[in-house]
Amino acid sequence: MKKIILHILLLSFLVSCIEHKPYDSSVEVDVISENKKDDILKGKILFENDCRVCHHIRGVINPSTIKVRMQEYKENYFDLFVTKQDSLYKANDTLMILIKNEWKGIANSHNFKYNKTELYQLKEYLKTF
Repeated sequence: MKKIILHILLLSFLVSCIEHKPYDSSVEVDVISENKKDDILKGKILFENDCRVCHHIRGVINPSTIKVRMQEYKENYFDLFVTKQDSLYKANDTLMILIKNEWKGIANSHNFKYNKTELYQLKEYLKTF
């Protein structure tokens, strides 16, 4: 019995000597956000060059509204809307017509020639609002 107690005490002493650091979850988050910073910056540049003319913060539509719509209509539809709005309209796409009517038929056209990476970057920027 004394041997067991001695082993328990020795084990307790050894365990107490080891420095226990709590898991720092912010390290993982920082790594992820660092990797996305470049995409977000490139998305911001795309927005400022191509979208801000109509979608400015004090205007009818602002980036936070676009973010809500993107979540509501799903990102795949956002991709189609941004790159093929005229085709959707010509095909009498129901959602496209609803969006066009919601904004009183504003004569804008989204037919940007973005590749998948640029679309991803633009969406990552819009998610920051």
